[in-house]
Amino acid sequence: MALVDDVRDIVTDDLVGVVAEEIVIELTAKAMAGDQNASERLGNTYYNLFIQPDLQMAYTWLLISQAFGNETVSEMISEIEDLIEVEDRITYQEEATVIFLEIPK
Repeated sequence: MALVDDVRDIVTDDLVGVVAEEIVIELTAKAMAGDQNASERLGNTYYNLFIQPDLQMAYTWLLISQAFGNETVSEMISEIEDLIEVEDRITYQEEATVIFLEIPK
């Protein structure tokens, strides 16, 4: 997180948004091609890099990472669950399942 904070101190919010979007495009392509590490990185990007975190996408991709067996994301998932409504969690979990099933294993 320190690096992210350092970067945010020297660039504009608009630039952070542009860079974050580019990272998302690249990581999404990798994740959908079967790169299991990309799903955790996507969740982190949506949660920590964007000026305004995208909780839906962060939660979705972290759930996918966890479905691949990555238990290191559990704490972040719990943190996000405290920020979203239960009904939304259920919807996001269903969306994560659909995406997970589309990813080649």
